[in-house]
Amino acid sequence: MRRDDVGVAGFFEDLPVLVFILAGTLTILISFVSVSGAIQSEEREENLGILANRSLDLIVVELLLDSPAACVNICSVCETELRNMIEELLGGPCFAISVVMVHPELKWLSNTPVPEQLPAHACSSSRLLNGFTDDGRIGVLLVRVLVW
Repeated sequence: MRRDDVGVAGFFEDLPVLVFILAGTLTILISFVSVSGAIQSEEREENLGILANRSLDLIVVELLLDSPAACVNICSVCETELRNMIEELLGGPCFAISVVMVHPELKWLSNTPVPEQLPAHACSSSRLLNGFTDDGRIGVLLVRVLVW
């Protein structure tokens, strides 16, 4: 640092510029990290959605396998081992299946337990099917798969 009649000169003039440049660089880095995290989260949810739809398609095909009229026998739904079939597809217990008759009466036909603490990312898919009740009426079944 030197001193003369004009003023004081030295590296102190560069410090405000350096702080300004570092603040801008830090802002850009923080923005990049938050955007990349959001993109990864969106991709993970999209993949879970595709997996949930594929699992649901497999369940529906399995339920309709014995029914050429696209109408499920409700007694066979209660006896079908849906959990084992989906575990083979997904490779582990990272899903829940529920089959509910919503018409003419509300009745749970099949349900797998859901853990108390779900992970932050989960996706579900559901479909309505027609089904024959025990007394010969046609009921509406709601099949839902939750994947995490």
